[in-house]
Amino acid sequence: MVNCGLYIHPHELTPFWVKRAVSSGVSFLGVHPVGGRKSHEAIDDAIEWLKRPRVLDMLTELGQNGVNVEFGMHALTWLLPRALFTERPEWFRMDETGVRTPDFNMCANNDEALSYVASRAAELAEIFRPTTNFYHFWPDDVVNKRCRCKSCAALSVSDYLLKINHALLDGIRKTDPGGKQSYLAYLDALSPPERIGPRPGIYLEYAPFDRDMDKPVCDADSAENAAQTRPLHKLLECFGKTDARVLDYWLDNSKLSGWKAPMKRFELKPEIVKKDAAFYKSLGFDTLSCFACYLGEDYFKLYGEAPDLDAFMEAVRG
Repeated sequence: MVNCGLYIHPHELTPFWVKRAVSSGVSFLGVHPVGGRKSHEAIDDAIEWLKRPRVLDMLTELGQNGVNVEFGMHALTWLLPRALFTERPEWFRMDETGVRTPDFNMCANNDEALSYVASRAAELAEIFRPTTNFYHFWPDDVVNKRCRCKSCAALSVSDYLLKINHALLDGIRKTDPGGKQSYLAYLDALSPPERIGPRPGIYLEYAPFDRDMDKPVCDADSAENAAQTRPLHKLLECFGKTDARVLDYWLDNSKLSGWKAPMKRFELKPEIVKKDAAFYKSLGFDTLSCFACYLGEDYFKLYGEAPDLDAFMEAVRG
């Protein structure tokens, strides 16, 4: 049977979501501090949130009822604090004009910088310890912000990010020897690496952000969806099918709502979910997950109902 996971924001985790997750039979509930350009601040907030006894009680309740807990976050600015730029500018990315900038991501060919983010990844893995061995410490939530120093420029975006992921895996395994780190195939990193192969412990997490949600992802007549699925076979050849995951957007009302209040009314499209799930499973994916933000207790209070999670799970599992 296919595993299914859902990602929600920390503040959305209430007894309302705990009850829904347990009753629906999801495999895991992922906690996702808000992405975007202030994701590092959201991680700091989530660290404080995780200290609350009420939160720990809910996470324990999930585990006791067979629902694993994972954490997914755009972590690179947290892992390499921008305040270090004054002292260590060479750790940070070079932009298109040849100037070092602390805006996003990092230089992937500075050994000291890689060692530093590895040590921070060990700290982050200690704080956000999943009940599985799967870690999701993603690069900054931006496009076209890779380093363009001579060494990094010789790499594709995917090679550049994979090199950083290897450092994160090193750090994670200092805390969790069996830990595995996600390679997020997302935005401009959707193509497989060309020059660097993934080390054992790196797994594929495929996130077709720019897909058309009104059509099945495998719809060849959709230019958007064809562009998102075109690299899939090569991604699976590169990373392998073992542990490979889909991270889709079937329940992501935050995306539908433009990541701002008031949240929009959500309409589940089970036929599209069912076709997508069948397509992904035919490729060898056995874990299908998606964002489910803006569908918690606040949504229920606003609209007096919640999307049919049982219908969603039936569509995913076929």
